[in-house]
Amino acid sequence: MRKTFLSFLLLIPCLALTAQNLHIQVGPTFSKLNLESSAPGGNSLKFDKTVTGYTVQLGLDYLDLNYFNLSTGFGYLQKGGKDSVNTASPEMTLNPNGIAKIRLDYITLNTVANLKFPIKGLLVPYVFAGPRLDYLMNYEEDTRVFGFYDDYAKVNRLIYGVIAGGGINVKLMRLTFGLSFDYYFNFNKPVDCTLGGTAVKISERTFAVNAKVGLRLK
Repeated sequence: MRKTFLSFLLLIPCLALTAQNLHIQVGPTFSKLNLESSAPGGNSLKFDKTVTGYTVQLGLDYLDLNYFNLSTGFGYLQKGGKDSVNTASPEMTLNPNGIAKIRLDYITLNTVANLKFPIKGLLVPYVFAGPRLDYLMNYEEDTRVFGFYDDYAKVNRLIYGVIAGGGINVKLMRLTFGLSFDYYFNFNKPVDCTLGGTAVKISERTFAVNAKVGLRLK
């Protein structure tokens, strides 16, 4: 799967040659994890409380028509989850407020189709959807629940799925200013394995709110 991700990266210079618009978007991400275990009693930590991170993406728009265009984005995406714990154990080094937290850092790549609904050429509401790949670069944790990232080759470092959402752009001469809502739906899980006869699954949900600035190139 790493080769697939690299193949997509090689397409970006080709897309840049035909791009009609360049944009950058940045904003907060809101994500949570869900840890499931087949061990008796399951797992007391779910990490299903929302963590706020951020995302930064550079995008290229092409095949730009009045009601439709394609867009490819490449950037950084932060995900994670947190949970409250009552007692500390030798396996945990907790924050002073008793919160266990996991943060996952990804490189993300997507290509989406945008369906636009222009209003007098100035305001452009739109909806979008398309395939997405996220590659895990780094993670940080204050528990050892995710220790198998170091101890086992059981983690899916490449997450594939769909990014979908909607937004609105305002066109001013060659510049575009906008706001978008992005939802990240995954087809696979960060972890889906068996350790010592115990099935372990970790799923995640993420959405983001982005401010966007664009420049028309052609």
